Amino acid sequence: MNNINYAIVSIAYIVIACFAQVFIDSLLLQLLLPFVIVPIYIFFLLIKSKLEFHKYLISIYIGFFCSVFISSFIILFPSPPKELPPGEIVLGADLILIFLTSTIQFFILSLLTVFLYLFHRLFKKRYKEY
Repeated sequence: MNNINYAIVSIAYIVIACFAQVFIDSLLLQLLLPFVIVPIYIFFLLIKSKLEFHKYLISIYIGFFCSVFISSFIILFPSPPKELPPGEIVLGADLILIFLTSTIQFFILSLLTVFLYLFHRLFKKRYKEY
């Protein structure tokens, strides 16, 4: 039953991240996407699921990297070739934007992981005291 929770976390993050990267045009909202892991984690704490913290983070990172690849394929491949004015060359501007956004999201996710780990340690200590 516990492995199902990790799969749910990964799939939920993949769906949310792909939806955000494909349908949300605001770069700021896309960069705030990693903050979705906090409500997901709190939800699993509230339902008293016995998630192991390191496995939770692994499932989030798997979901993140899968969402980057899936959204890249969704954005890049079905688009028809664009006609450019003579002399203009665009060498994968969409791909560069996806790479840049994903890199910044990864750094935000890594920093958020540290804060979430500190919260987890504090919460577990207080929870064990009572």
